[in-house]
Amino acid sequence: MKASFSRFKSRLTTLDIDFSISEEEILKDLDTEIGNDRLLERFSVEEVMTALSRYGVLQALADRGFPEPKTTIRSIDPFRQTLKIFASIDSLEDDEHLLCELRVFDAHLKGPCPLTGKPFEVDALVIDWLNFQKPNGKFTPDKPRLPGQRYPGLGIMRISMNAILDLAQQIGKEAVINIPEYYHNAVLYRPAFHFFSAFVEGRFNALERFFSGQSLAYASNSVAGQTVFNESTNELFVWKPHEQILGLTPRISDYFASDLYKQKVREAETASRFRFVD
Repeated sequence: MKASFSRFKSRLTTLDIDFSISEEEILKDLDTEIGNDRLLERFSVEEVMTALSRYGVLQALADRGFPEPKTTIRSIDPFRQTLKIFASIDSLEDDEHLLCELRVFDAHLKGPCPLTGKPFEVDALVIDWLNFQKPNGKFTPDKPRLPGQRYPGLGIMRISMNAILDLAQQIGKEAVINIPEYYHNAVLYRPAFHFFSAFVEGRFNALERFFSGQSLAYASNSVAGQTVFNESTNELFVWKPHEQILGLTPRISDYFASDLYKQKVREAETASRFRFVD
């Protein structure tokens, strides 16, 4: 658990987690069995299922051949819980029957604002991991494997996100934050999410434009395979994690709607140029 926590912290680029206790105390707590089996220490399985039903997620699973899924919530450390949805009530709780896994926690994050350099804080729901898969599915030429995939996806991420946003609003969060591990993750979180850094947002816009007309799988595999050259910096483009944020309050939403943010995005997008490696 210590290694998992440290890996997550290493993916943060601008913001850092403020637990109001020392990191030594956090790592000590990770060795304990503290925690409960409620998502965000509040929502029961029944409450989560109600949200999934309200936003059409259960119906979407039924349409894909999973009319009676099993949902579990388990603590993985004192700060995070994992929500898993399995193929049926009678399913083994293993990866061969797993449809969805969500690891999430709420945290206060702080760091310098990328636009002004001034201190910036946000009370957020943090998506540590989100995965959808169809374990009985097959990859095809029309739907090839994306980087990091073991099984094909379910195509329900965006409707599922509505349920996650609902839960975040119920506990009074200002924002939802994710850190996309791959190019395609960042694409799927848009247009609702924006990179905290206007420079990263603009560069990503330019990268999307570069892949215009190509499939998402082709684009993401090209980035993961490091076959894209960044002409702006005269180096190979290497995907690095950066915070994407969806604002749930005017204070956060106004940051992304500000003239300064939009200007810096345009400048970065105009300056960024890509080509394939020769």
